[in-house]
Amino acid sequence: MYPLPTFRSKTGASSDVDFTMNNASPRQLKSADNASCRSRFRRWCRSRRCQLWRLLLLPFIPILALIVQTTLSLRNSLTNGVEVADVEEQVSRATELGKLVTRLQQERSEVAFFIFTNGSTLRSNLTQRFAGTDSAVQQMGELPPLTFKNRPEPVDGQVFLDELADLRAKINPGTSMTEAVEWYTNANAALLTHLTKEIKDTDSSTIWRYLVGFKNLLRSIECKGIASVLGINYFARGYLQPRAHEK
Repeated sequence: MYPLPTFRSKTGASSDVDFTMNNASPRQLKSADNASCRSRFRRWCRSRRCQLWRLLLLPFIPILALIVQTTLSLRNSLTNGVEVADVEEQVSRATELGKLVTRLQQERSEVAFFIFTNGSTLRSNLTQRFAGTDSAVQQMGELPPLTFKNRPEPVDGQVFLDELADLRAKINPGTSMTEAVEWYTNANAALLTHLTKEIKDTDSSTIWRYLVGFKNLLRSIECKGIASVLGINYFARGYLQPRAHEK
């Protein structure tokens, strides 16, 4: 006799599938999910919508690269601009300080000549010379604290201006040339010392060489001015005080 055929209903098949899924391991379930996701992704990549998104996004790639490049260039330009502004400020400050030193040197020579000639105004007018120095002070703005020789504490800008005004008020044909010249010499030395400190604080690796050269030029002019004043004093008095040779 032939065996009777067995029939399996749909309900039985689904129950077998459920039984298989329930008895499957987590790794098998994960691989099945991954395979399903890959197949869906492949179908989506072949779809018309995916091609449309590609056409829309591809032109933005060079635009985005250009935006990034422009941003980096702009940042570098701003950084260079800030550095140039700092260098310009340092050079302007050094130039204004040099102008003040030059005006004080000229005023010292003029005062020495005024005392030497017993108040003669043939060379120039002291009032005009004082006005030139005051103009240099105004252009410089607020004066920094200055360290004078043989003084324990720095001198601020207002005290500096008060001492300068007091010295000018006392100048007459009978004024001691040594005392007047000594104050101008100490003031110029303090200004040049401050200029040296500013040069040391300079961040730029190239501009400081030019500032040092400018400072050395001012110092050489200062030495020449001191020698000229001492020569005038020696020609007028016939002698020099021992302290004057230390300048």
